[in-house]
Amino acid sequence: MNLRSNFKKVGHSVLAAAMLIGVVATTQVATSNEAEAALPPISPGQGQVTADALPTVQVNGVVYDQYVLGNTVYAVGTFSSVRPAGSPAGTNEVPRTNIVAYNLTTGQMIQSFNPIFNGALKTVTASPDGSRIYVGGSFTTVNGSNRYRLVALNPTTGDVIPAFFPILNTTVNRIVATDTTVYVGGAFQYAGPNAATSRLRLAAFSATNGALLSWAPTANRDVNAMVMSPNGDRLFVGGSFDKVNGQSALGIAAIDPQDGSLINWPVDQIVHDYGTQSAFLSLSTDGKSIFGSGMVFGGSLGNLEGVFSANPDTGEINWINDCHGDTYATAAVNGYLYTASHSHLCTNIGSFPQSRSWEDNMRHALSYQIDAAGTVGRDQTTYWSFEGLPAPTQSHWYPDWAVGTATGAGQATWSVAGNNDYVVYGGEFPSVNGVPQQGLVRFAVRGIAPTKERPREVNPNYKVKLVSDVAGQVRITIPANYDRDSHELNYRITRDGATIYQTRQASTYWDKPIISYVDKGLTPGQSYSYKVWVTDDDGNESYSDQPSITVAGSGSASPYSDEVLKDGADIHWRLAGRNGVLTPDAVGTEDGAVANTGQVTFGESGAINGDSDAAAGFKNNSGSTVASPTERVIPNKFTIETWVKVANKYGSGGRIAGFSNKVSGTSGTYDRVLYMLNNGQIMFGVYTKIEGIAVSRTKQARTVQSGVAINDGQWHHVVASLGDDGMNLYIDGVRRSTRADTTSGDLYYGRFRVGADTLSGWPSRPSRDYLTGSIDETALYYSVLSPTQVAKHYQLSGRTPSVKAAPADAYGAAVFGSQPFLYYRLDEASGTAAADSGVGLMDGTYAGSITRNQPGGVPGNAAAQFNGSGVVAAATSIPSPGDFSVEAGFNTTSTTGGQIIGFGSSKSGISTVSDRMVYMRNDGTLAFVAGKGTVVTASSYNDGQWHHVVATQGQNGMRLYVDGVEVGSASARVGIGNTTVGNRLLGYWRVGGDKTPADSTSNYFNGFIDEAAVY
Repeated sequence: MNLRSNFKKVGHSVLAAAMLIGVVATTQVATSNEAEAALPPISPGQGQVTADALPTVQVNGVVYDQYVLGNTVYAVGTFSSVRPAGSPAGTNEVPRTNIVAYNLTTGQMIQSFNPIFNGALKTVTASPDGSRIYVGGSFTTVNGSNRYRLVALNPTTGDVIPAFFPILNTTVNRIVATDTTVYVGGAFQYAGPNAATSRLRLAAFSATNGALLSWAPTANRDVNAMVMSPNGDRLFVGGSFDKVNGQSALGIAAIDPQDGSLINWPVDQIVHDYGTQSAFLSLSTDGKSIFGSGMVFGGSLGNLEGVFSANPDTGEINWINDCHGDTYATAAVNGYLYTASHSHLCTNIGSFPQSRSWEDNMRHALSYQIDAAGTVGRDQTTYWSFEGLPAPTQSHWYPDWAVGTATGAGQATWSVAGNNDYVVYGGEFPSVNGVPQQGLVRFAVRGIAPTKERPREVNPNYKVKLVSDVAGQVRITIPANYDRDSHELNYRITRDGATIYQTRQASTYWDKPIISYVDKGLTPGQSYSYKVWVTDDDGNESYSDQPSITVAGSGSASPYSDEVLKDGADIHWRLAGRNGVLTPDAVGTEDGAVANTGQVTFGESGAINGDSDAAAGFKNNSGSTVASPTERVIPNKFTIETWVKVANKYGSGGRIAGFSNKVSGTSGTYDRVLYMLNNGQIMFGVYTKIEGIAVSRTKQARTVQSGVAINDGQWHHVVASLGDDGMNLYIDGVRRSTRADTTSGDLYYGRFRVGADTLSGWPSRPSRDYLTGSIDETALYYSVLSPTQVAKHYQLSGRTPSVKAAPADAYGAAVFGSQPFLYYRLDEASGTAAADSGVGLMDGTYAGSITRNQPGGVPGNAAAQFNGSGVVAAATSIPSPGDFSVEAGFNTTSTTGGQIIGFGSSKSGISTVSDRMVYMRNDGTLAFVAGKGTVVTASSYNDGQWHHVVATQGQNGMRLYVDGVEVGSASARVGIGNTTVGNRLLGYWRVGGDKTPADSTSNYFNGFIDEAAVY
């Protein structure tokens, strides 16, 4: 079968979908984003609650737990009075001692329910039939009667159920109730009559009369959390213990609910929180998975502050939410997991960074999709690293909370619960979203919620910047807005009240891309006013100020600068001149601060042919530098683009651009640095922790080098990027070096800086740290430019880049245009080199028995015949990807199977580990394997005809296509981590053979393969 016809059937949409998840690209707007290893927050679906804080009864203390029973919510904690929503403290208060019931729909207190406790309450739940509620804590009387730390109440009246009379000697932290048994965990050591029977922090009572049962597992420290497995065959417990029944259990364990024996559940081999400074705090379930959360405060006995999801039967980790900041409670509602926490750093899963003052950026309630959707990134702090393990996607749901004073712990939320319509939070917060609402609050799904949360920035603080430096044109620039529960917002720009431009842009409170538009064809000398309107999908609106500008009558457009702005530059210093100590930013967001105006010379001839815009000269002086005045967290996804001219006579190199923690002078922290060596070659360096799961890992400088010298007195285009595809370095529009093993750098606060700063400690440090030469058109993007974009920028300078040409045939051109990671056409007639015909630098090597120059699947192009022992392997090893697509043409009559394309730990021979593979089974069917996921075709394809296979793993799971038709899928995203837990497999893409499962007799394919590509 002709590969070209199959290609057209697929239309490459499969590959495009896999490559471009999360990408937004809008003309004239700064919106270009690459897919992330851990996906960025996504817009909430219909099952997600909105961020509208609904009026709810308030408490004057703290709520530690809540339970939803029908349309009633029971909240327990430490408080003495409650008051209606909207009432300030001290007004309309009525007594309630540590427990209150309220209507879930209205938020109003239920007057008839008023039990009285003499001590703090920690937990509340209900019997399976809802006929009673169980309350645990540190009390000794209820309604004036003796009840010791555990009691059953009538859910309507609050009366004590007298037949149930258990006794424990101290605090109960958690309760799990079945029809016959009430299990408790806490700090107690004794239970039963007169609290005389030893029960070390775990006990069980008859639901009928509260009699102490024989079930008696032991924990050597407190138990904080408990949940029953979905099928009731094991009870999961969490706390600060490290032994259960005298056996190792590092903060979490599975216990037989019948005999109390410890059940093997090896979650603690991966996540563990125990001892005096760490513990698991909550356990919950959605009926399919177990979710656990914890806290760590120093020490080495804990490694998780976020949340894990695990298989209840096997203990296999489904995913790790590696947000940092203690997490107190979780609740699964409608396919989302809600957390109560003080998370302050979530960059490891593609979300918000940590602010310099942690409190400024703490999120006390977060939401995640239940299923894994990416991988955990490398931790750059002193925390444990779960790099490579599956991670969930954080939802775009960010209500704002004020911390309270009731506990003195500086927290806001402590508990979360819900049902299909509502999510309820409890804690000690005094307000939510800036509105007074103390201790309790409700959120509802769309259809119930008022959906009135609007974009947050508004006039007069939301300001438009106008620039007219080209005759008849005005450039309008404004940062994207932000909405608490809408990831994408709609923007409308008006001129004198009339709409001239509309677009849509994703944004978060920590990442607000630039919205930019050039209004052309205007009358020079005339004044116009501009305003930006922003709406969310619920119809809520905000707007900017409305400044005016007089249109210039002179000045020429710069196609180069326009393209830089179009591709999403966040800073663009053209370096043509200065206004005082500032050099203008063409984006309009951050003018550069010149450290010493006598050491930066403006007005030199610029780099862009045909453009009169000037450049700046830099000297061997510490003051010869330009920096962004605003401090921010240094990004792990960025591109630095600049032009450099250095004469060979200086022969001493120096720093060109990068990030530093000081705006001038010698920095103490400096990373993600672009510099010239003494020999004129360019080095790009990133300071990062080495790979692996551990809390203590060495940091090292990772570099890529140009391989070509540019100190020839001519202008050269230099581009360096860091992102999920690793480090890339381009010279004059051509990618010269890349490494995929480094995707993040040191975590610190700093500034973007051009010119002088120290290079102490960097490899091949030049004789001078301070570059002597000219620099022009410096741009910083908080995104990764593609090879095509880099080449186009170079071309717009009036030069021709020496980039690879796209193949002449339609199929090859289409693959090339999709920017594959590697593309082996396998059309070589001789030699051992397999050329990468894509945009990359991933050439391969032929090994074993392969016959070249055979008729291929694309007419007019050759293919390779693999004879049952041959392989083409990439020359360079990389970390295994999370999201990927592979495709190839094949033709065989073999009945011994063999791998067509896959990822293996070895470059030659048979890999110890092979994964992310498509292989043929003995019966001619195809199998796509990624980790523990397998998709198998129903039909056989060993019929001696050409076939085209595409396999992709992405946000929508695993998909397998043959000849343009989807032939199999797996809904879950699997196979993201590999080999040892948390470490990505370091290996090679291979074509034609590697380790296969038992249903393929041969590891090597026997047949023809053509047009193999990886994305």
